[in-house]
Amino acid sequence: MVGTSWVALFAFITVWAHAETRSGIRSIFLHAKQPDLRWIAWPFLLWGLMSGLFFLSSPVPLEKAYIYNYWQYVLILVLSVLVLATVTHASPNSLLWGLVVAALLATWHGVHDTAIQGLARAGELSGSPIRFGNWSMIAAMLLILFSALSTQMRARWRVCLLALAMLAMFASMASGSRSSLLPLPLLIGLLLTFRKDRFHRWMLVLGLVGTILSGVLLLNSHTLQQKLRLTEMVYDIQQVKKENFDTSIGARFGMWEAAWQMFLRHPFIGIGITEYQPELKRMIVQGDIPAFHPWSHAHSDILHTMATRGSVGLLAYLGIILGPLVFFIRCLRHAISIGDAHQRAHAAAGILTIGSVFAFGLVSVVIYKSAFNGMTYALLVCVLAAQLVMARRAEVAQPMR
Repeated sequence: MVGTSWVALFAFITVWAHAETRSGIRSIFLHAKQPDLRWIAWPFLLWGLMSGLFFLSSPVPLEKAYIYNYWQYVLILVLSVLVLATVTHASPNSLLWGLVVAALLATWHGVHDTAIQGLARAGELSGSPIRFGNWSMIAAMLLILFSALSTQMRARWRVCLLALAMLAMFASMASGSRSSLLPLPLLIGLLLTFRKDRFHRWMLVLGLVGTILSGVLLLNSHTLQQKLRLTEMVYDIQQVKKENFDTSIGARFGMWEAAWQMFLRHPFIGIGITEYQPELKRMIVQGDIPAFHPWSHAHSDILHTMATRGSVGLLAYLGIILGPLVFFIRCLRHAISIGDAHQRAHAAAGILTIGSVFAFGLVSVVIYKSAFNGMTYALLVCVLAAQLVMARRAEVAQPMR
């Protein structure tokens, strides 16, 4: 969180320190250039402004409200990355190197936490097994995607990316975060959709073989089932049938029901971000919902947003998901039409990132309440968009023949 905040702050200072970059601020909001950055700029800006309004209208002391909201305003600062991309040049391989470092760090923490420290679940890098598992999986999936789609890259480097992806996926499995598996169908769909070269086809064959072997191993290994918390999932479902909701899955059912009831009672602006847990405790005491440990969030981005910020918050949340998604889909169509492998890979990576974060948010809070997740999501979206902006500018300067 500290690192992402400093990146956003330095980008913001850089933009305002130079006349050339200051002139680019309006362009990301007003000019319909290609690619059209307004799909990202306006949703991020409105999300930050909405957070500010909820902060100022909070009934609790402002310092407490600030603690709950401060990171969400920084999404406005992250837009500085897009401004810089319109007037500067960066290495097209910089993001790949970042993913390489992320995969190596994730692997180290996965081994350190489980094998050296003897912890049941890895999570030291981000302070939470769920966050660690989710972002390790995103790093793994992006490396797989770049390995498959980077047809201009030499085969040995594509193999290296694939090997690093497997290491990052191991780290994700070491976290025991079951939600990390949710976006895998999206990755598979993207890999099957695009035109494939020989390396890409071999990847799919090896992936299918690996999936079958992993399934057989999982079915025959009770230890592995415990490590991946599959036996715990079966137990939780059995407890729900016995009306015991004080388990990981059972509590989610209760929290989702509570969040829905809060939204129905306060459909426009919700009950307030600081009032969720007190209201949840009251509902448990009164018997409105089954008894379980009262978490401070609803374990769902959509439902927690609806409960605490109502329809206003829901629209803002959908904006920072759907707006960037439209941007990357439009970029992907353009890349396919001109046969640009670089633009195709980065546009597909944007779609995969957004879809993954949305999938994680179905069963936990990702963007809405977690500073680590929200800032990393915003920066990754803007960095991927920046690569497409620079590629499109180079395309206009030197038209493809």
